[in-house]
Amino acid sequence: MNKLSRYLISFVLIALTLSCLGQKIDYSTIAEMQKVTTLVPRYKMFKTENSVILLKLDTRTGKAWMTQFRSGSTKSLEIPISDTGLDYESMSWNGRFDMCATNNIYKFIIIDTYTGKTYMLQWNIEDDKRFVEPIVD
Repeated sequence: MNKLSRYLISFVLIALTLSCLGQKIDYSTIAEMQKVTTLVPRYKMFKTENSVILLKLDTRTGKAWMTQFRSGSTKSLEIPISDTGLDYESMSWNGRFDMCATNNIYKFIIIDTYTGKTYMLQWNIEDDKRFVEPIVD
């Protein structure tokens, strides 16, 4: 093989390698998204203004819990705020749902990062004041 052939083969191999690296990931199917997000944590914890209460979010289903940890005379507990998922579990993946605080210390916004749908979560010590509901139906 002469020098020109070796250079040509090297150039083609480098060009093919670079073109493969430049490909974008196609998220067109749920199955592909689930494979890509395997390293995203399923559960995330969010601080509240209450020093002993955190909110736990299942980023796969949108379910949420109020978590109180032991501090002095308070006991540890975990109470569901929403015990049903916000979408079909078969169409979910880690990281699909996320949450952010609002100016109201008891209210947070949950977003479905796939559809853009938003939900209001309200936590409270009293059972009848805890809920998750769609912001717009």
